[in-house]
Amino acid sequence: MSYRTILAVIDGTVNDYRVLEAALAVGRPCEARITALYADTDPSGLPAAYVGDGAGVYLSQDLWEALEVQIGEQRELARAHFEDWKHRGGLRDAVEQTAGLTARLVVETGRTTHLLAKHGPVTDLIVTALPGPGEVGPGMIGPGMIGPGMIGRDMALEAALFDTGRPALAIPATGATTVSQGAPIVIAWNGKPEAARALAGALPFLASSRGEVIVLTAIERDVSRPLAPVIDYLARHGVAARWVELAGHDGGIGALLLDEAAKRGAGLLVMGAYTHNRWREVVLGGVTRHVLKHAALPILLAH
Repeated sequence: MSYRTILAVIDGTVNDYRVLEAALAVGRPCEARITALYADTDPSGLPAAYVGDGAGVYLSQDLWEALEVQIGEQRELARAHFEDWKHRGGLRDAVEQTAGLTARLVVETGRTTHLLAKHGPVTDLIVTALPGPGEVGPGMIGPGMIGPGMIGRDMALEAALFDTGRPALAIPATGATTVSQGAPIVIAWNGKPEAARALAGALPFLASSRGEVIVLTAIERDVSRPLAPVIDYLARHGVAARWVELAGHDGGIGALLLDEAAKRGAGLLVMGAYTHNRWREVVLGGVTRHVLKHAALPILLAH
């Protein structure tokens, strides 16, 4: 089992390199096709900005022109980042080559969320960047607020998880970008469907890892969800794993998982992406949000 098709979400910022390098580290051993996806912005489709009292603000002609210029610059930056990365990595063009390690850039107009729903379901793994400290959130508009500010990297990750049915590899803004082959892999397990999907989605990482595989569970786990079958399941896939029970933590489960991963020098954390409800207007649960906000290592998630 391997990741033969990888979708990397780029946005025309320096984080493109982190995402693309992570995708290449995963894809090179299995000669994958890596598709870099850039969501281009149509200025005519931008929503109106809002001020604190909720009143609509009309955009002046000067602002429209500035936005159009910035959108074009952002697009060209994304292209330049992709071409530079492809050249330095010695990758062949996926349009010209159908076999082996290849790469291609897809630029389409639309929201990242919509484009992920279109392209994501037919890929093995989606790679996206996590928001960095102080980044502009979605819904803002104006010079300097296009690209990640308009899209929202958190929204891109949520779309990857909720709209594609595929596992997502979230790359932190700081810290490790790639998954070290010799580093331990930590799996957060609670027996729920999200954890099971994340476990299955991580099998290519687990099977190729030369580091220790550790299954973490809270000590107050439901006794009706034993861990022995999980260890056996992994063994059937050639993965030798052991489990560790964790005591409580003042900072909550999310902080506990990150602390354990850091103590063990983990190169990857595997976990389910949990939500507060089952409606379409889902929001990530507290544990998941804490991990994503404070992560300093790649996180593989599935919903």
